[in-house]
Amino acid sequence: RASMAESAWWSAPERANDDNDNAGASYELFEAYKAVPNFLGHVLELGCGPFTQLRTILSAPGHQYEVTSVTLADPILLLESKHPKSSFASGAFELNRLCFLTT
Repeated sequence: RASMAESAWWSAPERANDDNDNAGASYELFEAYKAVPNFLGHVLELGCGPFTQLRTILSAPGHQYEVTSVTLADPILLLESKHPKSSFASGAFELNRLCFLTT
């Protein structure tokens, strides 16, 4: 039920222009991710949603992160990837037009 409610939330027409999941609030609450190390190694994000928190972290200004691999898991990822501004709209995990992981 939770997955279907989440899917309905992101597929609603009024959310078509959303391009993050409260990324600005997360950035502020986690103090610009200053405690996150530069080398992230193998990253696993569970319940990543259409935008992913990893995209928010990797986009943080003033930081340059190194990632060995990325695994994004979400039971409704295929549905969420259809959101017009999803991190996966092109069929790949993208950050600033750089492809990190094909789906």
